[in-house]
Amino acid sequence: MHRNQCLLMVYFIATIFVLNAGIIMPDAFAQQDKVTIFHASKTVAGFHIELTVDPGTIEPDVLTKFGMVFRDAATGEPALEVPHTLLLIKNEHVIFRESTTSANYLHEFRFTEEQKGPLTVVIENVNNSGESAEFNLTVVPEFPLGTLFVMTGVLAMMLVIMRLKSLQLKRSPSTI
Repeated sequence: MHRNQCLLMVYFIATIFVLNAGIIMPDAFAQQDKVTIFHASKTVAGFHIELTVDPGTIEPDVLTKFGMVFRDAATGEPALEVPHTLLLIKNEHVIFRESTTSANYLHEFRFTEEQKGPLTVVIENVNNSGESAEFNLTVVPEFPLGTLFVMTGVLAMMLVIMRLKSLQLKRSPSTI
C-alpha cells in the first residue's frame, strides 16, 4: 500500500507542475486567442470602418495590435490608402496616438496594469475629412489562474491522502 501512495503523490505533483507550466509560459496560450472585429456604428468619410484587435482579449503586458479595414460605403471594396490617426484614450487622457496613410497599417501598443478597465479607441481625421469613429473596449485584468490551480491541486492531494489513510485504517487487522 505504501508504494501506491507514493505513486499517487508523484502523479498529483506532476499534474500540478503541468498545470503551472501554462501559467509560467502565458505567451504560448496567448497565441491561441482569436482576433476580434468591431464595426463602426456609422459611415465615416464615405467608408465603413472595421477595427480588428489581436489578441481579441486585451490584457496588460500583452502586445495588442490594432488594424483597420476601410470599405468604400458604395461598393464595399477595401481601400488601400486612407490617411487616419489612431488614438487610445483612457480616463479622458490620450495614452497613444499614431498617424498613417496606409489602410493596412497595424498599430501596436502594450497596456500596463494601471490601464485596465474601459478604453476608447478613436480613429480620427479619416481620409483627411475631420470625421472620426469611436469604439469602446475594455482592458481586462489578469486573473491569477496559477494560484487557483495550485490550491485545487493541493486540495485534491489532501483528499486522496485522507481517503487512503482511512482505507488503510479500515483494512489493518485489530490486535486484541
